[in-house]
Amino acid sequence: GRAYALRLAAYGARVVVNDAGVATDGSSTREDPAADVIAEITGAGGEAIAQRGDIGDARVADELVQRALDAWGRLDIVINNAGAGQTGPMADVPLERVRHLFDVNVFGTLAVTQKVLPRMVAKGAGRIIIVSSIAGVMVARYSAFSCLR
Repeated sequence: GRAYALRLAAYGARVVVNDAGVATDGSSTREDPAADVIAEITGAGGEAIAQRGDIGDARVADELVQRALDAWGRLDIVINNAGAGQTGPMADVPLERVRHLFDVNVFGTLAVTQKVLPRMVAKGAGRIIIVSSIAGVMVARYSAFSCLR
């Protein structure tokens, strides 16, 4: 997400950066990657704001879109890049963690897309980019082999 935000800002886009504020494993952290990206963009003369929260929560998706609209009155490009991953055998993953994986990777993307799509269709312009990762495929392969042992 950082690379997308920096590149778009370099081209003059005003950017809303979303981050859940947790480490990659979901644990709490003192790191604030959204603030770091905002500082890089504004330090280079660009405009950017942060929206913090877990995109797996539909309210956060609504807030993210609304934040862009409140700040700039429009939304031209959405990059759904959020992702939650799982390491280790799928057989060992608690059901609640699997729900969270789906909430972030599937329903978070869907919630943001559903929120912006009618606006983009109405104005006849806009782009929605959905990013995926090979990590899910690799975890599935690893999990299948792990479960067979």
